Amino acid sequence: MIVVLQKPSEDYVTGLTESDVQTVARPATIIPFIKAIGWFLAGLVGVYLLTTETIPLLWPAILTVVGPYFHAKNVAIVWRNSLTRYYVTDHEVIRIRKFLTVSETETGILKVTDIKRTRGVFQRLIGYGDVIVESSSGGSSASIRARSIKSPDNFKQIIKQSQQRFRSERSASRRQPTDP
Repeated sequence: MIVVLQKPSEDYVTGLTESDVQTVARPATIIPFIKAIGWFLAGLVGVYLLTTETIPLLWPAILTVVGPYFHAKNVAIVWRNSLTRYYVTDHEVIRIRKFLTVSETETGILKVTDIKRTRGVFQRLIGYGDVIVESSSGGSSASIRARSIKSPDNFKQIIKQSQQRFRSERSASRRQPTDP
């Protein structure tokens, strides 16, 4: 049984029909958004302490520099995550990033050699995680990292089920006799 994380729409990628797509996963934006707010507040506290305290100035100075840096970094992650989609079709795993150009990374479902799932502390609390799909063909290898997706176990299971289904369809087509 395939669990669909989200019903795919018709306008996401040219050339794929809705029946080909097993699932669509979107990265979470809430985790880096909360971190961005926290670092922004830390920077404000640092500025406040720098302007009101006379002694010691080390920690306020550190907060004033580090707070805005990590705030900007997390805002960039929110932006990247909002422009990225992961698709599992009958024959491949696809990552699409849309910014000024569309960047598409895909790997064949049979070339997938390993699927890893990782979850950080905040990701475990809200049910998100990363899935790393590693593939190899010939001498080259590639990986697609689905970052901060909801239900990473379901995403991993859907990829495995697609692999099994594709292998069984392929072996069934080889067994059928051809007419001369």
